[in-house]
Amino acid sequence: MKNEAPVNKVLSEKFFKDYWMKSFYHFKSIQEIEFSSMAIDKILKDQFLEPRDFMLAKDGQFVSEQLLTSISSKPMFNRRERIVDSSKALKLVKSKNCSLKIFGVNRWNKTISTEKDKLQALTNHYCSANLYYTPSNGCCFSRHKDGYDIFIYQVEGSKEWYLGEINEEGEEKKHKDSDTKIILNAGDILYLPANIAHYAKCTTDASIHLTFGLHRPDYFSMYEYFLEKLRPKYEKEFEMLPSENSYNKDALRNKMSAMQVELKAMFSQAQAVDEFLNYYLNESISIKDKTPGDSI
Repeated sequence: MKNEAPVNKVLSEKFFKDYWMKSFYHFKSIQEIEFSSMAIDKILKDQFLEPRDFMLAKDGQFVSEQLLTSISSKPMFNRRERIVDSSKALKLVKSKNCSLKIFGVNRWNKTISTEKDKLQALTNHYCSANLYYTPSNGCCFSRHKDGYDIFIYQVEGSKEWYLGEINEEGEEKKHKDSDTKIILNAGDILYLPANIAHYAKCTTDASIHLTFGLHRPDYFSMYEYFLEKLRPKYEKEFEMLPSENSYNKDALRNKMSAMQVELKAMFSQAQAVDEFLNYYLNESISIKDKTPGDSI
């Protein structure tokens, strides 16, 4: 990445006023993230990845276990140690024309980690970072919606994006005349608010793009946070409920009512929301981003 970070160019006052959580926007030639297919090779070869750390797809569908094992007499995953045989992963991507998604790629790249942290700080949202490699004329996912805002950084190659309603069943990998078509070239950024249906496919070149997902805390997360604060007081009584035959329903109802009163009192405090957001954006995030074997 050179000079000013992309996020500093994107998140202007005008952007927040006109587009944030409202409409998609295409930023052209805004970023230069130095990340290539060689960097992907290095991550797969150098890191002790688990199956949950990456995913393979072909023509919009998840790659089946049968295809995973078709390139070797041995399983792709070392099931005893739960790590990936990277040489097989790379061979499958190249020989079977598969797309590759690496979850939480910020854990292994300082440039991406820095960009993620800046987006997180500027938006006050938890930010995730994933990487996608798609071969020429390939498609990673069928048309779908994401329940959070996304910044898509086109790093290498180009990709066609189609925005519109989800088609009928079986048509998710096709575009239609009513779609909005956007071509992302290397250096471009596309912002998509939550719940906009989208579908992407490569042109004649292979593509590498990053997605920075901005996840908003929901009401249930806040409820669980404050409920957890009551655990020490009620833990012994609710550690193990009695068998059905010995339920004292009145006693249970009274305890639940007492907890509701205390929760309401917590929610009524002026600093309650700030307290939860501080937890969500600090302690909670540090837990989400910490994975065994992380290396930057």
